[in-house]
Amino acid sequence: MAEDRTTSVGQVRFVVVVVLGLLAVILAVQNRQSVETRFLVFTATMPRWALILGTGVTGFIAGWLAGRLRRGRK
Repeated sequence: MAEDRTTSVGQVRFVVVVVLGLLAVILAVQNRQSVETRFLVFTATMPRWALILGTGVTGFIAGWLAGRLRRGRK
C-alpha cells in the first residue's frame, strides 16, 4: 500500500513540475519586450521575463534562507 502512495505522489509532483514549466514558457513568450529597471543607483534594461524570473528567484532564496534560519533556532 505504501508503494502505491509513493507512486501517486511522484506522479503528482511530475505533473506540477510540467505545468509550472509550461507556465514559465508562456510567461517568457508573452513578456519579451525590454523594460528599464532602476534599483538604488543602478539602471538596467532587460526583458520583462528576466525581471520577473529574477524577482521570483530572489524571493524563493529569501524564503528558503528564512526557513533554514528559523529551523536552526529551535
